[in-house]
Amino acid sequence: MASPSSGAFARSDAEAKKNIPAVALTAFVRNEDRTRALVEGFNVHMAKPVEPTALLKAVVELAGQVRH
Repeated sequence: MASPSSGAFARSDAEAKKNIPAVALTAFVRNEDRTRALVEGFNVHMAKPVEPTALLKAVVELAGQVRH
């Protein structure tokens, strides 16, 4: 499986970045990893293990930001 920084998950189209919310859920926890995920277009970076309620909260918040 590709990592978030491999480009498989990175969205290069500026309009797509605005319209597709995404959570980077990774085992990488350094500040540099968080910054890289956000720069590559993810809205939220969460390091594993993640609390299910925290992940759910992030998804709900991002879903509320979706523009159709």
